Order: sequence, then structure tokens, then C-alpha cells
Amino acid sequence: MNGNIWTVAIVVVLAGVLFLGVSTQHESATVTENVTDELHTLNETEPIVLEASDDWYHFVEGSDVVESNATGEQLERGTDYFLDNESGEITSSTEYDGATVSIDYEYTTTDDQTESIAAVVEPLAVPIAWTALIAGVGTILLWIARLPSGGGSW
Repeated sequence: MNGNIWTVAIVVVLAGVLFLGVSTQHESATVTENVTDELHTLNETEPIVLEASDDWYHFVEGSDVVESNATGEQLERGTDYFLDNESGEITSSTEYDGATVSIDYEYTTTDDQTESIAAVVEPLAVPIAWTALIAGVGTILLWIARLPSGGGSW
């Protein structure tokens, strides 16, 4: 009987570890990119999209600097223009509708090495974890079947 308790304990611990392994997510290494002097003409009704918004992982909050090309004046976010950090879309206030501006900002993106490793590893994570789980459970079942009847001793 004592051997069966240990067998159950080993199976539970192994299953828990393997299932946790399946659920882990890969963390990307990131690099910060700087964009300077990106030119756009602001529009009050039709948002413009920052060029790098398709590449970013996260927009760096507070990094945006928007200057009017006509006056050199720095525009104020939330008053003169509105920027959506998720989509990279900018709209202007009525005052700056049609103004040509120069935009500086920063964003983080995954580095090239992380992207290439992730492209190989991510599709294999679940099949490898399931294979390990099945092999582990199969091994334990074979081990249990070979135990002498009556509980045996360790």
C-alpha cells in the first residue's frame, strides 16, 4: 500500500510539471527603436498612422514629440493632437487640421534573434510537451505493472 501512495504522488507531480510546461509562454527580448522627423499632415477627421506602428510591440509612453513645420512650435498631446498608443493613429484638433508636422517617438519591438528562435520553437512547444507527458505517463504505467503484487518494497 505504501508503494502505491508513492506511485500516485510521483504521477501527480510529473503531470503537474508537464502541464505547467505546456502553459508557459515565451518572453520576447525587446529593443527600443527611435523614429525622428516622420512627416505627416494632420487631419481632424481622418486619422493618420505612424509608419512604425505595424512593427511595434509597445509604444513608449511620453516619447512622442510633434512639431509644426510651419512655426516650429511643439504641439501638446491631448490638446493639439490625439495619439492612440495601440494603433499608432493620430488625429488633430480643429486648430491644427491640415498642418504638416514632424513627429519623433520611440517604440519597443522584438529583436531579430528572438523572432527567429520563436519562429522555430513556438510551433513545437505543445507537441513536445504532450509527447513528454505521454512518455512519462507510459513509463510510470509500465513501472507500476512491473511492481510485485502486494505493494512490494522500494
